[in-house]
Amino acid sequence: MMLAEAGQLQEQQKEERDALRELVMSRTVDGRQHRRRRVLLPALGLGGVLTVLLGAGAVVATQWGPWNYVQDEDIVIAREWVDVDGTSLGSCESRLAADELPADALNDARDYLAALDTESLDPDPEVVASLLVAVNRPDRMGQLIPGTQVSDYDVTHTGPVWSQGWWSDARILQDGLVSTVFAGMANDLTAKWPELDSADSPIASKIQTQCTTDPAGLWDE
Repeated sequence: MMLAEAGQLQEQQKEERDALRELVMSRTVDGRQHRRRRVLLPALGLGGVLTVLLGAGAVVATQWGPWNYVQDEDIVIAREWVDVDGTSLGSCESRLAADELPADALNDARDYLAALDTESLDPDPEVVASLLVAVNRPDRMGQLIPGTQVSDYDVTHTGPVWSQGWWSDARILQDGLVSTVFAGMANDLTAKWPELDSADSPIASKIQTQCTTDPAGLWDE
């Protein structure tokens, strides 16, 4: 980086970090998309920001920062991740608040989440495959979910490759697990509330995930 650019980069860093936090905190997902096999990943407009924050020598987080997006969660999803060889990949914790749902269905959603045994659940392999394609690590599929390969799924990525530093194997697996939890909740709710299975009334939740592989200081402000 040119020295003349250093001051400008420092001034912009808080804005960029805020944009990154906004990107990774908000996971408003339409539950119906889990019934479609084909996944199309959009281009990531913040690729440059991720590169700035995760350049050479970046320090990773050692403990959780503030839960400043989901402060009153309905479920905590925590997991220590390892690959198929038992190598540690890092730990992640996700907090999900179902308060984005219609009031009539909110109690049912909270009852479902309260009774869920997340330790017995596996990551959604299609989500894992999609994210590995987005970060150009398709060869990692079999190391993260045994007996699988990316070609088992019809996934397509357009636009710049996502930051490999930010999207660690641990975060990818955690996103796959969160998707499993969310899809199960969505299926349970639409069975009881068929009117939620429409574009006019999507099932959505607030979700915030932190991993030990995250950049240090990302959640501090």
